[in-house]
Amino acid sequence: MRLVKGGIMIAFLTIGTVTGILLGLRFKILVLIPATLLMTAATTAIGVANGRQFSAVVLTSIGTAVLLQLGYIVGCIFQVMVPAHLPTRSRADSRFGTRQGIGYVNNGAGRDRTVRTNANYWH
Repeated sequence: MRLVKGGIMIAFLTIGTVTGILLGLRFKILVLIPATLLMTAATTAIGVANGRQFSAVVLTSIGTAVLLQLGYIVGCIFQVMVPAHLPTRSRADSRFGTRQGIGYVNNGAGRDRTVRTNANYWH
């Protein structure tokens, strides 16, 4: 039975970290205030409902808040670092549905040459 109760608190620490990463990828830093308050309230309520000791509930709440904020920092780092390694797409391409591709043109002398083409299409 002790393993199950400890598992719930470890799950909160994991959920706090993953939630922080997801918030860091999408939102600004002000989202941490309500997220931290919500996670602390949920951790405290479930810890008390399961009959955990006060010290264990407090430590789990503090640990969840800290890991939520560290996860936010990791998410912000992912947001900055990952797009640097992905191919870029210009704003005009995504706005107007322009697709660049490779085409083949016969120049009349029996030789084909490769050219870049812009094919417009609507999504």
